[in-house]
Amino acid sequence: MTTADDIFDNVTLDTANSTDEIVVFDINGAAVGDEWSSIKVAFNSKKTSVTISNLDAQLVKVVDGAKVLNDVVDNDVAAPQSVTIWAVVPQE
Repeated sequence: MTTADDIFDNVTLDTANSTDEIVVFDINGAAVGDEWSSIKVAFNSKKTSVTISNLDAQLVKVVDGAKVLNDVVDNDVAAPQSVTIWAVVPQE
C-alpha cells in the first residue's frame, strides 16, 4: 500500500475482537497485489494471551510476539503484550 487511500480502503477494524485492551485489524492484501491476500493483526496490551474468534480457516500465524515463524503455526491465540499476525500465505 503506497497511499493513504490504499490504507483507508483496505484496512478495517475487527470490531468483534477489539476491546479496550486489544485492537485487531484486517488487511485486504489482494486488493493491492500483495502475496498475502488476507492479513489479520492483533495488538494485545493484556498481560495474558487472548483468543481471537472467527479466524478464517485459511489464515495461519506468521508472527507470534517477537518471533517470525518459519514453521507455520495455525492457532487463534494472540500472545500477551505483543503483536500477533495471521495471513493467507501462498503455498509453495
